[in-house]
Amino acid sequence: MPKETPNLNLYKIDPETDGEMSFNVETMLNENWDKVDEGFQELKENLTAQRTDYVRQPAYAVTGGTGNAYTVSTTPAPTAYVDGMGVIIRANRANTGAATLNWNGLGAIPIVDAKGRALIADKIPNGARLSLRYSSAAVNFQLQGEGGEYGTATPAEVIQGYTLGTEEGVVTGTLALSGNATAGDVVSGQTFYSTNPKSKITGTLTLSGNAAAGDVIAGQTFYNTNPKIKATGTLALSGDAATANVLTGKTFYTTNPKTKLTGAMPNRGSVTNTITTQGGQYTIPAGYHSGSGKVTASFANLVAGNVRQGVNIGGVVGNYQSFLRNSITPLYINGVFFSDYLISESVNLLSNRLEFPSDGYGRIYFNKPLKRSEGTRKLIVVHCRTAQYDKSTIVLSETLQGPPVQEGSFPRVSSSPEQTVCFSTVDYSPLASDVFVSIRQGGRSVLFVNSIYVIESADAILSMSLR
Repeated sequence: MPKETPNLNLYKIDPETDGEMSFNVETMLNENWDKVDEGFQELKENLTAQRTDYVRQPAYAVTGGTGNAYTVSTTPAPTAYVDGMGVIIRANRANTGAATLNWNGLGAIPIVDAKGRALIADKIPNGARLSLRYSSAAVNFQLQGEGGEYGTATPAEVIQGYTLGTEEGVVTGTLALSGNATAGDVVSGQTFYSTNPKSKITGTLTLSGNAAAGDVIAGQTFYNTNPKIKATGTLALSGDAATANVLTGKTFYTTNPKTKLTGAMPNRGSVTNTITTQGGQYTIPAGYHSGSGKVTASFANLVAGNVRQGVNIGGVVGNYQSFLRNSITPLYINGVFFSDYLISESVNLLSNRLEFPSDGYGRIYFNKPLKRSEGTRKLIVVHCRTAQYDKSTIVLSETLQGPPVQEGSFPRVSSSPEQTVCFSTVDYSPLASDVFVSIRQGGRSVLFVNSIYVIESADAILSMSLR
């Protein structure tokens, strides 16, 4: 019995089993051709349907249109835009901005990149073959096979001469290394790049600072030998000079190392002056002095001949001997006592003399005894001015205020009291002991005693000269 083929169900004869059968033209030939024709028609219909299924298989076309408005035409022509339908285009020109695609007159649809953004210039390069897929939800054709994720680098951050991909396409870097450091400028062991990004250099610089914290201004930082250890200075300026303490024109610092001050002390140089009066003063002007300035004391008539012998006045030692020469020891001269004294009764001590009263008695005692010298004649000489000298007496006693052991009177002179000068003397060298000197006035007369001297001999009286 004939069998059927598995696909078209065509009749076929098996020679071993159907060899005795007669050939049936209708069954074996005509019906088989009908089955073949039906199968071919089905295949044709399926092929036509497949050709218009642009979702499963994208179409291919060369673009037309003008500017950024692209067009394509395919056969068979799609009857409507269907989600996922695709077309591969060969661009006949590059876009200059946002672009559209009109497929077989179905309407211009925006073309976007993989992220759904409108195209920028040159996203469709001239001659490029690009795949587009339609989205019914977004109503656009999405450019496939481009975009992706890009980094954040810009051309300025990419080495000059090297390229990088961006949303705008491939761009060339503009970064040029322009370092000028050498190995000796970089800390030893540290690496760096100078002008060649492919050549890494190792530094050779070693720090050799020896400053301590106390050598650096407080609060300021520094490095010593380790470039990774930053130290802080502790040096604090503590100057207290004011501008008035520093010579004018000279600069200095006090407590702030960033503030330079200028001195204002005037420069007096070698200022000089002269003092010519007793008690005179010279006010030293404020400021700097060189050390060579002088203040000179200069007194008129201050010479040795005007200063009493043995007296030092301002470095001038006098040689003036007043009334007498030779070896004479004064006890009293013009109001100045050179030995202790005791005034009793009514004797007045005036500025330049001893005055005894004219209506009574008076007496003056010298407390310090005169030393006796063996074999040397000692005379007491009283220089006075008065009248009636016979009533005045020089008294020598062995004790203070004791009884007289020797006396000497003034010679009587009857001339005017104020014009009469008399020297009364008494010799005490024969006495056995030291003596105390006193002057006694008796009777109604005035005695003005100017000076009392101790002299070596009577000859010395002759050399006395009045002032």
